Amino acid sequence: MTSIVHALRLPPGRTRAVVVGLGFGLLLVGLSVWLYAPSIGLPPSHYHAWAQADWLALALNFRQRGFDFFHPATYNLLTRDGVTGAGFPLPAYLTAVLMRVAGSEAPGLMRLLTLGCSLGGLLALFGLVWRASGSAGRAALAALFGFCSPLYGYYQAGFLPSVPAFAAALGGYYCLYRLGQALAQGRASGRWLYAAVGLLALAAAVRTPFAIPLLVSMLHVGWWQWSGRAAGLGWARVLSAYALAWLFVGGYFEYNEYLTRQYGGSMFLVRPRPFGSAAEAWATTGLVATKWGLSLLSRWQWLALAGAVLGALASQRPAAWLGSSWRGHWLLLALGGGAYYLLMGPQYLDHDYYFIDSLLLPLVLLFAGALSRLRVPPKGRRVAAGLACGLVVLWAQGTQAVQRQRYTTEPGDRGMSTLANFTGSADLLDALKVPRSARVMVLDAYSFNVPLLLLQRRGWTVLTTSEENLRASFGQPADVVITQNQFFRSDIVNNYPLLLERLDSVFSDGYLTIWRPRPGPVPVVWQQRADFETPLDSTRWQHQQPSDERAASGRFSARVAEAATDGPTFAQPVGALGVRPHDRLVVHATCWLPTDGDYSAKLVVSLAPAGGLPYYQQALDCRRYQGPPGRWTVVGERFHLPPAHAPTDVLKVAFRKEGPVAIGLDDLTLTLVR
Repeated sequence: MTSIVHALRLPPGRTRAVVVGLGFGLLLVGLSVWLYAPSIGLPPSHYHAWAQADWLALALNFRQRGFDFFHPATYNLLTRDGVTGAGFPLPAYLTAVLMRVAGSEAPGLMRLLTLGCSLGGLLALFGLVWRASGSAGRAALAALFGFCSPLYGYYQAGFLPSVPAFAAALGGYYCLYRLGQALAQGRASGRWLYAAVGLLALAAAVRTPFAIPLLVSMLHVGWWQWSGRAAGLGWARVLSAYALAWLFVGGYFEYNEYLTRQYGGSMFLVRPRPFGSAAEAWATTGLVATKWGLSLLSRWQWLALAGAVLGALASQRPAAWLGSSWRGHWLLLALGGGAYYLLMGPQYLDHDYYFIDSLLLPLVLLFAGALSRLRVPPKGRRVAAGLACGLVVLWAQGTQAVQRQRYTTEPGDRGMSTLANFTGSADLLDALKVPRSARVMVLDAYSFNVPLLLLQRRGWTVLTTSEENLRASFGQPADVVITQNQFFRSDIVNNYPLLLERLDSVFSDGYLTIWRPRPGPVPVVWQQRADFETPLDSTRWQHQQPSDERAASGRFSARVAEAATDGPTFAQPVGALGVRPHDRLVVHATCWLPTDGDYSAKLVVSLAPAGGLPYYQQALDCRRYQGPPGRWTVVGERFHLPPAHAPTDVLKVAFRKEGPVAIGLDDLTLTLVR
């Protein structure tokens, strides 16, 4: 050991710290291998894949667009040229550099970078608690408490910048504690001040909520300076350090505002979303606690936190707690996290990673501080050590269970279906000689960037496939349109059947279909609409059956009673309608269909001689696309009409059912396209 110390030129105490720190670092690496080996190479997938893909898209675009740090961009062109404000995008930029060094764009590289940042932050927490308590065991337990948070554990090897920001904040707190130690020993340590402020400012620039610990640290150091404890630092040094920090954080925030204005928006949320009322806050908080309480910390972690806090309170006199500036620091930090929750509360229901930005840090520091002050009698130390080991095992099992649950594909998971359908799509477009510069429109996608980064092309994604959104999408200058075969019929054609008149099929591999957008407007000959708010022309419409029981729009719809077979029917001679050979009839309607019962419901289009049997008949099975209970189902289809035998032949569109149930029909639209 003496020779090792001499070789390292470190005093024995520091050597021990290095050796123990390396040992704990290896433990964290081993736990990471055990926990993340199945998922470390995956692209953004499963839980919040849409948000994680946005950040991976930033990294890929940094590499592909010449490492322009000040113009971060994603593949989505909802903003001009894809450029978007994105906080201080250092994690994405470092990922791009790592990709260049590795000669690969494998998504696992960004996962590894995020994990590496996290482990560095946890090592800083380990060092902080070791110095505060004098116990490496307590330090390890505190760091493992953070590592094993189920929620943090999921994102710790992911793509979101919340984790690197959290790690930087832990590093800042280590340096701030070292500053406090130096001041207590009568030494003014500017390097620890600058390191603490720099790391906390970096965390705040990457994720704005981490401005809270930066602000609280400023108040804390100001208190030290005002009380005379930090007299050696001097106000000039303290104020200049924090002034530069706030200039950096505020300046880059303003630069992001400039990018948002200059490039027509942002792919990321840049404004608060507060509760609308106290009642909403109360109700939402109950839902948030139920939904995420055991993800933020596992049941055993909550119990350990409560036990550590109660034990620490019992270990010291109340005056010692009330007189400590660190207790006041923690209280302000917790209040700041609560204030951020009030500013963004509704978002917490669907964005669990907001906890990493706001409330996880106070919880981890509370456990670390309580553990540092917890007194354990000498005779009980072995029992306490065994209890701690048992807790770590339970924590690890808990976070592993959440990992498995979150990486399990549930039936009907459209995000995973989208990921599977678009995997390999870049090679497919390359084979079809679609250039990398082509602008792509993806209709019906799970996220803004998942399909586009797999396509390795820039463009637009239509997430909500309403008729209005699909119609508006053709205002974008796309070179290629891509749809998923799995959802094309149910989510696109049913909502906007006229879309088929705006696309020419190029190729399909069974999963995706590639289309060319057809220039010019849809050649509509005529359109008939029945919303049943007013009586229809009885010479054209039969079996109207209006009802005010329920309606998809307005007050009235058509009701086909239990005993009836024929619903609203349109019938006219083809000569009077001006139908020509090879015209297409587009039928679009909204149906109310019972979920139970043995019945059929169809929209039938036919051509027949007057009074004769049809020689052309096609039907759309409405039940095949039936929506959830209590909602109207939108159905639509394009029918290719054959040449009529005579001008007097009748074109008929009928809504028919079989079975003893009542069904509804509303907003029936017929469009003849040439």
